[in-house]
Amino acid sequence: MDRRSVIVSLKALRMELEDCQIDLVAEMPEATLMLSDVCAYLGLSEAETAEVLGQETAKAVEEWAGARMWQPVETETATVPLPEPVAVPV
Repeated sequence: MDRRSVIVSLKALRMELEDCQIDLVAEMPEATLMLSDVCAYLGLSEAETAEVLGQETAKAVEEWAGARMWQPVETETATVPLPEPVAVPV
């Protein structure tokens, strides 16, 4: 499947949901983010992603991304060093 076919297929999926009177941003934000993540995973450009999502949905995803608050992952959360894992005989 070539790049253009993938874009057309993803856009058709979004349009089918909209044709069913489903507001992706208001009613299915998880699906909206998933579709955006699929576009990112496939390496689609911003313009291609906007084409897949539609302008309004792409704008909402951009706003959500700006509002996310990421916390760094700590490498060790215990207050004391953890012992090395040991194999348990079966």
